[in-house]
Amino acid sequence: MYRIKGRSVPSCPDGLYYYCSAEICSKGNRMLVPLAYLDAAVNDAVMVMADQPHLVITVTPGNDHSEEIAQIKKDVTELDVESDTYDSDLARFRVEIARLRELDRTEAKAAKTEVNPDGRTIGEVWESLGTAARRQWLLARNGSGWLPGQDKVRVKVGPRDPELGIWPIDIDLGEFTDSILSLATT
Repeated sequence: MYRIKGRSVPSCPDGLYYYCSAEICSKGNRMLVPLAYLDAAVNDAVMVMADQPHLVITVTPGNDHSEEIAQIKKDVTELDVESDTYDSDLARFRVEIARLRELDRTEAKAAKTEVNPDGRTIGEVWESLGTAARRQWLLARNGSGWLPGQDKVRVKVGPRDPELGIWPIDIDLGEFTDSILSLATT
């Protein structure tokens, strides 16, 4: 959904709305949902798990040779095919790539990931974040995966109920134990 400025009406005095993207909703099915309404619904959903510990991921990079191999492949593409040394240069690059891959098979260490609580609760972290940081926090969460292909947080808004005057909202914030990558330290 995109945030847009629309006209002010009594149900949305500030005129700020979320608008469905064309990738998700077909033309004629895109809704305008008041920003305050949807933000309050997401805030309520996050605050349900406010007392859960906030987890931070610390990633220690591994020591493979993927960057060196990528640089060699770039160098190969820059070789002059009409050069007299083209074949010998290409052979030298291929030998070097093979050597680095063999080192990766025998000596490479995988990246190490540690998940640790940082002493705060999800509620404390959520309240301390601004709008943009809250968006990043939500984008970084893993979805619960209870639907196929649902690997991210989902907020689904249905058509407005004419009797109740509200939009039904389905929010999947993922598992409570998922780590928050947006606040990770490296």
